[in-house]
Amino acid sequence: MTVALGAGIFTWQTSDSTGAAEHTVGSEDWISSAPEVTSAEEALTENYTEELWSHSLDPEDQAPWLEAGVLLADSEDDDLVLLDTETGQEKARVPLEGTAEYTVEFLAEGVPAAGVYTGEQFVAITAEGEGQTWELEDGQQPSSMGTTPMVTSEEGETSALLFGEEEPVEAEGNPYYY
Repeated sequence: MTVALGAGIFTWQTSDSTGAAEHTVGSEDWISSAPEVTSAEEALTENYTEELWSHSLDPEDQAPWLEAGVLLADSEDDDLVLLDTETGQEKARVPLEGTAEYTVEFLAEGVPAAGVYTGEQFVAITAEGEGQTWELEDGQQPSSMGTTPMVTSEEGETSALLFGEEEPVEAEGNPYYY
């Protein structure tokens, strides 16, 4: 058995023919060293010189890189836009009313998706390019702590925001894994 602890590698023979254990200190040929660490002061562009794509953003635009794609809250066109992470090509565009307050990732029937909450609405786009908007009532608070975005009313009733459903669907059971 071999265990790496701090400064050295320690090897124990579990037993010999007499049942006695032997302890040895040394190195093994099959153990590889850690890769060279680059300094935090070194610019990533020195090692990664190939640009895959670029996109111009206004200073107030957000652009998180998510599993579904790169999500843009385009302030010029008032749209929520999803770009393909590999090509930068637009996958989907959905009208967005208001300013994005926060962004969430979730799964829509197993498909990676992303959405934004604006205060009056929740707007979402899947990695497959499907988009949907839900108008929220006064007092409804959105959350996305599991696989599905939810809204909770002032009375404490929790509903799921499901693609294909125009209105939130009342949640039964565990509301965060709907």
